Amino acid sequence: MSTSDDTERTAAFMTADLASAMSSRAQPSSADALLAQPPAKLGLVHLDHVLDALAELQPLVEARSQDVVAGVPLSAREALTAVNLELILQPHGWLARTTGQAKAGMAEFTRQFRAADEALQALRTAGRQVVQRQGQQAAVLERLRMRLDVESAALKGLVEQGSKGLQAAHAELQKQRAVAGADAALAASLRQQAARYEPFVARFKLLRAVQSSLTGLLESLGRAQVQWLALARTLDEAVPSAEQAWLQVFRPYADAREQPRVNREWVEDLHQKLAEALAHAAKTAPLALSLDAQLQQALPDLRRMITEGTPPA
Repeated sequence: MSTSDDTERTAAFMTADLASAMSSRAQPSSADALLAQPPAKLGLVHLDHVLDALAELQPLVEARSQDVVAGVPLSAREALTAVNLELILQPHGWLARTTGQAKAGMAEFTRQFRAADEALQALRTAGRQVVQRQGQQAAVLERLRMRLDVESAALKGLVEQGSKGLQAAHAELQKQRAVAGADAALAASLRQQAARYEPFVARFKLLRAVQSSLTGLLESLGRAQVQWLALARTLDEAVPSAEQAWLQVFRPYADAREQPRVNREWVEDLHQKLAEALAHAAKTAPLALSLDAQLQQALPDLRRMITEGTPPA
């Protein structure tokens, strides 16, 4: 079973459990009840859960970023591009064979083939690491993504409810100020009530910033996972299939002392298929690593925001 199948099966099992967990975390029944709580405790459980998930996620992202160097697929592609098929496709006449030109051409083809084969071997090593890591991490990453998605939705609901409560409280204060007139005692009481809401404003600002950053992080995580899955699939299926056919055809040419007879269209087609698979890997690997680099910056930034309780300015 492929890594994508494992992920989908695991996600199906986890969805019900996570949905149940989300619904079981009861929010205050009203905005008044929400504003009756200590501001520092609002969303605290959700933030703790986010921190736990981020702590699990960070080493996973770091580990897979170390499995492949962006230049490995590109090196293989460049080595393949350097293989001059005309050395075996161009007919060699009697003069070329007599003067040794044909043999020199085959020797050059062999050198180019060996260089490409060596680069492909390096890619196979890197590919095995990527595929193995993806198989190990896919289900865990999906579970963490779903956990963070649950907490993001909970924080969003909390902020919306709290904002409505603060808006209603502010409107009520405005009405009371309008009728207070010169009543100094009532005006002072209203100022005290307004001051009481300030910590709630700051708390909801933090929770909103965390939820917004969490939404961005989940989007980046999703995009990165798409690229890693695509890279693993390419290195596990497309490249090995095209590479095996390429090696089976070209290795005898590289080992031959004389130019063999070949079918141009067939040989060029095999070469092109491998070139296309390598081009996809060469494009996908740096993109996956770039997205992970962004995640490695976003993860500690979000953890810092939560632990320090300071939203971005």
